[in-house]
Amino acid sequence: MRTYNRVENRIKNLIINEFKLVRRYLSPETNLKEDLGLDEYDMIFLSLALENEFQVILEQQVHNTFSIKDTAHYVIQNLLKARRAKNIMLIIYSPASNALEPLPYWIIFLTKT
Repeated sequence: MRTYNRVENRIKNLIINEFKLVRRYLSPETNLKEDLGLDEYDMIFLSLALENEFQVILEQQVHNTFSIKDTAHYVIQNLLKARRAKNIMLIIYSPASNALEPLPYWIIFLTKT
């Protein structure tokens, strides 16, 4: 659950920064197209920004997702697929202990093993 919350918060921050929105308008159920008014070009841009943020190639663009919650699940699913398919190790950093630790803390970046 922590991993999901961290991914969701990173997605919200990305949306806030890229589309100049206010955090109070974003909830897990916020619909990207209907509530935020994102069009197809915005969704393509969001897909590219998510790939850059999470250092993973998304199998399909996020225009197939509807809410921030759906997008977070989709990103996590693709991170796990990339980890299995490419023998990639998830490296995480826990600020509480100031050290690298195993999941389920914060996903920070991907690196090849």
